[in-house]
Amino acid sequence: MHIRATYSIITLLLAILMAGCSVSKDRFRLNGKFKNLHTAEIYIYSEEGRDTIRIQGGKFVYEKKLSRPMILTIQYPNFAEMKIVAEPGKETKFVTDASDLTQTKLSGSDENKLLSDFYYDINDKRGAEIKNSAETFIRKNPTTLAAEAVFRTYFAEADNIDAKRTHSLLNILLKSQPRNASLSRLAGKLIPFLKTTPGNKLPPFTVTSWKGETVTDKDFRGRYLLIYFWASWQYESFQQVRGLKNIVSPYSDRLGLVCVSLDYNYRTFLNNVRRDSLREHNVCDKLAWSSPIVKQLGVNYIPGNVIVSPEGEIVARDLEFSELRRRISELMKKQ
Repeated sequence: MHIRATYSIITLLLAILMAGCSVSKDRFRLNGKFKNLHTAEIYIYSEEGRDTIRIQGGKFVYEKKLSRPMILTIQYPNFAEMKIVAEPGKETKFVTDASDLTQTKLSGSDENKLLSDFYYDINDKRGAEIKNSAETFIRKNPTTLAAEAVFRTYFAEADNIDAKRTHSLLNILLKSQPRNASLSRLAGKLIPFLKTTPGNKLPPFTVTSWKGETVTDKDFRGRYLLIYFWASWQYESFQQVRGLKNIVSPYSDRLGLVCVSLDYNYRTFLNNVRRDSLREHNVCDKLAWSSPIVKQLGVNYIPGNVIVSPEGEIVARDLEFSELRRRISELMKKQ
């Protein structure tokens, strides 16, 4: 008990000392305070990974070495998330109420003041109203990282992406921030996805199956095609790919299948395919996320899937497994 009390006192003293010091030019500091929360952990994500932050006495101080401004994502104990802008040499003050996270306030930099005002503005809005406010914010502040943070939250990372709207806003940001490397990397992943949403044509592809056969998009003209992305190291996708036989087999004359593995280890892939009863057109080039077909179709997570019509048009993608089963059954009945 005495040790725990001493640790808490030391932690509090360190927080006070750090809060009183100026921030060096190559570091960012986040000085946080929670109401109605004494002790907990939060996570802060960046392109470089995840940091775990301990809250003591409702307070925390987080510092990160930076060579350039970047967007950080704070994940609360209830898994809600909020983005902030981290800039070298600056400190941001963060105050919120654990019982009502919509009351979060940010101060200390122009970028985070912009974000704080935006978060306050959407407090009483829902659904389409929030999207409209987010779009207005981005169009008014296209040169800011705050606009990128809002774009990532409400468009790039949205559950149901509006491809046309998202692409339009992304182009505005890219034009306004030509030197933003993080935004350019996001565009490199997002644009292929936006170009392969339902209603778009399937781009031409050529792959080699585990049997050494060349497989192309042209092989499936005149019938539906399911492209499924999986890996031995991703349990959910591995279990699903083994269950595809029950979905595809009844319609084998009208529905083609290409399973693309993101395994790095070809031996592991091959052993799993040989044990599996679904061996046709299983593909693994050992390039995983760098595989041409993966990049062409903008696949950023697995399990993933794309359904293509007999005319080569994408009709659905990234459906939950139960919805995938239902949608294929529905399409086969119409054919």
